[in-house]
Amino acid sequence: MRWLVLLLLLVACTAQTQVVFEVQPANPEAVLVPTPVPDQPLQATNKTPTIPATSTIPVETIPVVFVDEEFEAEFFDDYDYQGLDENGCLPEETYDEVDDYCYFDCIDEECDYDEYYADYEDFDMLPEDCYDFEQYDPIEKVCYVDCDTDEECAAYDERIDALAEDIGDDYFEDGEDYPGMFDEEDREEAEITILAVYTINGEKITLQDKPSVSADFQALQNDDAKHQAIWAKYIQTIPRETTPMLSTFQVVTDGEDETLAAVGIIEGTNKFELLIDIKDAYLTGSLDNKDLTYTMIHESARLYTLNDKQLVANEQLVEADFLLQQQVCNPRYGTDEGCATEKSYLNLYFKAFWKDIYPEWVKLQEVESDDEYYSLSEAFGRKYDDRFLTEYASSSVEEDIAESFTGFVLKDKPTTSTVQDQKILFWYRYPEMEKLRKVIRSRMG
Repeated sequence: MRWLVLLLLLVACTAQTQVVFEVQPANPEAVLVPTPVPDQPLQATNKTPTIPATSTIPVETIPVVFVDEEFEAEFFDDYDYQGLDENGCLPEETYDEVDDYCYFDCIDEECDYDEYYADYEDFDMLPEDCYDFEQYDPIEKVCYVDCDTDEECAAYDERIDALAEDIGDDYFEDGEDYPGMFDEEDREEAEITILAVYTINGEKITLQDKPSVSADFQALQNDDAKHQAIWAKYIQTIPRETTPMLSTFQVVTDGEDETLAAVGIIEGTNKFELLIDIKDAYLTGSLDNKDLTYTMIHESARLYTLNDKQLVANEQLVEADFLLQQQVCNPRYGTDEGCATEKSYLNLYFKAFWKDIYPEWVKLQEVESDDEYYSLSEAFGRKYDDRFLTEYASSSVEEDIAESFTGFVLKDKPTTSTVQDQKILFWYRYPEMEKLRKVIRSRMG
């Protein structure tokens, strides 16, 4: 299916080992989203590629002839668009004017938060999980950075805001140019070389294998200090308590400025692996704190939204025809890995932000000509530019929700109600995600 091949130009990421790949652009206790589903393809990310405004296809002509008009009518009739109201609430939610938040108001006294929202497990940290610069809150069971005076707290908050803004600047504001996403000469996926494979045990990694590589890669392969530094950066950025599904860490490279990081399901298991490109991580000579941080947050969103509490696995959908996936999952959102559960982050996000434009996007996936497909995809991104935090987010629902989560972590809480802002506000309805945001941001400093 070409729509998978488009999204990141990386079908071969760790294919030399045991992972099934997909091409798309990132302690101890279970948290938001436990174990993933088997046979889930790799989710890879470069640096949020930008869609260049070079398409020769007028945006008005994006809808193309659907391959099955009878199915089209039946399929899209079920997808009546709901979206968010002016307060940012889903149709099933009630708005609290005093505290300014949306909630599910149950008539049945037995009904509670978990009856409507996605199943999740809040994460608890232990005192030993805290770094030297952190204090432990035994009530919230979370690590935090303390300060002695209001002035110190204000200065620290300002520093965190500045760091977060700097990390997201190129993505949310300037929009770096990533021509490889659509340029014909750059559509071929780069070959990834696996340098080292580590088993993850809590917060520690143990060497499992160093595959045979050419002399050109041996220095990178044997730089154990950098391997450990990259892993340390990851667990400081993304608390291990929130990623119990990760079991393997791979140090790889596909050259500079290609794929920075990726996560993928290990075939035949319910565990994920994390891949990070050592060349990109040390692109300037020292360990990167900008693109790497952004990508790690983006990839964590993949773990939180594509696991077995969020999706119902269906082996028949892997590599299945795209329309078959949607037909099986309808009216819930369908992915290569399975059908999103009704209350999942992904399905609620889909209902809120994609149902009205989804028919157009689905039609794009059935275009047979690569040239036409890429041109139409560019045009789709331009047509709905004001809906997406980054241009890469227009690639798919999965990438959009990952980008919105990254914006949720890095950007201030919006005070307006644009679609982009509502996508960030979407995450504030989840207490576990607000808690995670605070931990990630506090550790940036």
